[in-house]
Amino acid sequence: AADGSLQYRTRSNHPFYDVSNYDIFDLASLGVMKGSNKIFSPDGYLTREQAAVIIRNIAITLDQDVTATESHFADQHSISEWAQTGIDYVASKGLMGGTGNNNFSTKAYMDYEQSYVLLYRLFTKLK
Repeated sequence: AADGSLQYRTRSNHPFYDVSNYDIFDLASLGVMKGSNKIFSPDGYLTREQAAVIIRNIAITLDQDVTATESHFADQHSISEWAQTGIDYVASKGLMGGTGNNNFSTKAYMDYEQSYVLLYRLFTKLK
């Protein structure tokens, strides 16, 4: 919210079948994490395109400007439609770039180090 406080939506009562952690439920109620078909997949891997969408959702939750210029990666054809705005956001804000040869590598998995660097970049750029 504009006053700096997070406005929780009504907490979903167990929005996922495979987790019972209320912190995850809070992220879902804030719109940061969505899962798929009520599956959160806590032991799954995080792809670069999923990370881009999550980072954009965090920025939205924190009332940040998420306008972005359209990205143009060599592997643009591999970007999922649902991930395009997230990738445009992280690329235009300098939070994530290409992985070489102007590829975004959408389906590549994020490792811990990359995730920490991404979150660090986001929080240093926040207003």
